[in-house]
Amino acid sequence: MACAVIHVGMEKTGTTYLQKFLTLNAEMLAQQDIGYPRFLGQTNHTKIVIGFGAHDGKLRRRLGIITDEALVQHRTELSTSMTRAINTAHHDQWIFTSEYLSSRLRDNNSVDRFHQWMCTWFNRFQVVMYLRRQDFTAPSAYSTYVRTGGPREWGFADLTGPYFDLTAVVNRWRQAFGSANVAIRPYLESPYRQTDLIDDFLQTVSLPTDYPWRRPTADANLRLTANAVEALRLANLADQRDGRQPTGPQRRQRTQIVTARADGPNWSFPIELTREIRQHFDAANRKLVETLDDPNGSWQTWLNQEPTGHPTEQPATNPDQVAELLTLATRSSAPSTPQKRSVLRKGHQFIPWRKH
Repeated sequence: MACAVIHVGMEKTGTTYLQKFLTLNAEMLAQQDIGYPRFLGQTNHTKIVIGFGAHDGKLRRRLGIITDEALVQHRTELSTSMTRAINTAHHDQWIFTSEYLSSRLRDNNSVDRFHQWMCTWFNRFQVVMYLRRQDFTAPSAYSTYVRTGGPREWGFADLTGPYFDLTAVVNRWRQAFGSANVAIRPYLESPYRQTDLIDDFLQTVSLPTDYPWRRPTADANLRLTANAVEALRLANLADQRDGRQPTGPQRRQRTQIVTARADGPNWSFPIELTREIRQHFDAANRKLVETLDDPNGSWQTWLNQEPTGHPTEQPATNPDQVAELLTLATRSSAPSTPQKRSVLRKGHQFIPWRKH
């Protein structure tokens, strides 16, 4: 039986960039006797996550899996495809990657069920995950929340919840796959980064970095300006008020339209709040790092990175530009300009980002 390398893509750690690299180099990986399962149909291998956890409803609907019977059929077809591909290729190793392995498998039983299913084809495992410190993940997580329809401003309670509990995620995978089979790597911010993410991944899974790999363009995950984030949030608030439910493609189009016109500084939380987030998790992070090998001191660097954020209690937005962007975002669905402006006047009363 073969070995499975499972990249548990934590949100906002270059997962999309790494997936693009693996997809571009699927044939070269095969030359190294490594399979990258393109038969799953998507670069982020969403299909392998379905059915193990209680938080994959949106993923099921995205794939048209509405009923229990459809789920059974999906799992049967997936198992058949896995068996056929693995028996045909005879690779010694396969690489799987999905950010949903961390965000949808949120309890020990979910990861255990996934492990048992993978044992059908593999008897050796290497789990790889990159951890980004919570205060650096927070702005990107919030902008993702807004892009996907979130209408609320986040505060301290939102930014210190289970989503950001790195120790819990690590422990789930260690318990299921064994600590010796789980490689935890630090995701460092650009001023502190010494090694490219792809090179670090290649080294972690014992692949050569000097091989003529094809490198993708820069990470496609877009960093939104503060004006764009606030305009999208207010558009979401208008949707909620008027009973609209835009589809995923409609939201992506809205984001593209707003982003193309927006300028100003990128979205960030106040520096005082990011410092509070860091402090909140500091003891748990240090305890986790004590369980990890750190021969070159990169984990100590990870712990000691200086938090960032804007200096005031309110996001650095321009109300006039937010109004313009909001009009663009809601033009196709808002019934009239006065109602759009009323959302701005009501929703654009900034609340200091303090604990609540």
